[in-house]
Amino acid sequence: MGGLIDLRRFVRAGDAGVLRRADGVDLRTVYGHVSTLWATVQCPRGAVASGDAMQAIMEGAGTRVLVTFEAIEVVAGVTDDRCELAVSGTVVLAERRETPRAASGLGLVAIHVRSDGFVVRADAVATDVSSAGVQFEADDRFAPGDEITLAQEGGDGFRVRVRVIRRTATATGARYGCRVVAATAADEERLLAATRG
Repeated sequence: MGGLIDLRRFVRAGDAGVLRRADGVDLRTVYGHVSTLWATVQCPRGAVASGDAMQAIMEGAGTRVLVTFEAIEVVAGVTDDRCELAVSGTVVLAERRETPRAASGLGLVAIHVRSDGFVVRADAVATDVSSAGVQFEADDRFAPGDEITLAQEGGDGFRVRVRVIRRTATATGARYGCRVVAATAADEERLLAATRG
């Protein structure tokens, strides 16, 4: 396996994902705590035992990696088990140079949890926020109908959930017109403040 990575670049607490056991069975999971080289996940009851090896494909900041985990501890629950996983190896599958958007300083991330549980992330720039909805630019990775969470971390961080209504290709990715699905008034104000004029 290749060199290890910082797991926090690819997944955060609350993200859904898929882990593949050595026997090829896919397990839908939800990440609890995430650190540099380990994470806790909620997984189906009895599906994982201490010492099991599992793999996950993750994407973040233009890099796609195959991560191998070892289950260090499994605590049985009523419906799900809590599994503590340690990263034992990683392989970089694809890497892209950082786009100018990623260096814009606005710090927005567009997050989409696909139907197969895979989490897609892309650096984003909000370009318009109005009563009609939200428009943002990001890599060409989303499609109309996708439900996206636009997030900004930090002290004034926010999360606004939107649904993509239209997608227009651009020279550096795509522009997405969206309808707001869920947001507090405070989050909408913070998103407006982060909008590029």
